[in-house]
Amino acid sequence: MSLATLRLFKGKKLFPLVVSLGSLFALVAPTQSWAKAVRFGAPDYWCPYTCKAGSKQEGFVTEVVKAAFKNSGLEVNYSNAVFQRAVKNFQTGKADMMPMPQSAANKPGLMQASRPHAVIELCTFVSEKTKKVPKSVTDFKNIKPAIAMSQGLQHAALTELSAAQKKPLKLVSGDGAVVRVGKMIKASRASGVIEDLSLLTYLMKKDAFPKTKRAFCFDKKDPYVMVFAEANPRGKDLQKAFSEGLEKVVRSGQYKTIMAGYGLEPQF
Repeated sequence: MSLATLRLFKGKKLFPLVVSLGSLFALVAPTQSWAKAVRFGAPDYWCPYTCKAGSKQEGFVTEVVKAAFKNSGLEVNYSNAVFQRAVKNFQTGKADMMPMPQSAANKPGLMQASRPHAVIELCTFVSEKTKKVPKSVTDFKNIKPAIAMSQGLQHAALTELSAAQKKPLKLVSGDGAVVRVGKMIKASRASGVIEDLSLLTYLMKKDAFPKTKRAFCFDKKDPYVMVFAEANPRGKDLQKAFSEGLEKVVRSGQYKTIMAGYGLEPQF
């Protein structure tokens, strides 16, 4: 432990006092910028990643974030915001952190956590009415109607899948797109969906999405990391605190326990 030397003035004499930095922190009140809660906002329709704020289960990412910062004695103020609002809050300094695909996080002004906190694995799911479940992209040439997906999802194989269907994928945009895709499948207006494995597995267990058959998953997985803004006065300290806390959460087995609470296997 590093040491700091304090000199206390008493009368006309100076008395050297050697204390550990841990003791010094206990003696001196933390600065307001560090002590205030970490602000984190995300949509509740990303459940089980981020769910309704204040609910019994706020999402496994939210729980991981809170557990990671707890190691530094910091509380997390989690709130819900639709995606565009969450982005704006982060850009304007109203939020201290934001999850982002690792491939998109290498931008000036952004600092990444030391490791991913989640992994997006895109898979294809087809209606239970489908007799022959596709095993590859080429098997989709006879699937009708087209497969649907949220417009925000990106993957190199999607172009190939769209070509195999001989028609464009049905893109569903806007907030709550996954729920609307489920309604399309139920009404036979879509034959299936491309979606994240953890998200759709959770929704089907909660009967929040029609039961489907998993066809296959794409090889490439997209790691998600927390990013912090360099412009934020405490951004560097929060990035360090979260990175160190996340490592402890994973190594201790707490991450595995959190995932099990949502009926999911650990992603890493």
